[in-house]
Amino acid sequence: MPLFLYPKVGLAVFESFVPGNAYYTFRYYDCDMLINQITSLSKTEMVLSSDFLGRGYHVQDKDKLQDKIDALFNENPEDEWQE
Repeated sequence: MPLFLYPKVGLAVFESFVPGNAYYTFRYYDCDMLINQITSLSKTEMVLSSDFLGRGYHVQDKDKLQDKIDALFNENPEDEWQE
């Protein structure tokens, strides 16, 4: 699963690029530590991780998807992921 890092904001995005799969976003301070912490976790356990921000799905509504992506770069992105 590819990992995209945004070090300026401490954001890690795990993306599978498989239709129907989700991408997972995490806050990180040390990428190696984050990877070590989540590699053995189930999807449910990842969601319960203290570094977990949100999970997203590939949707056809590009405006909604753009809003979700933009929210990741806000000061308090956790607030934007609540639905």
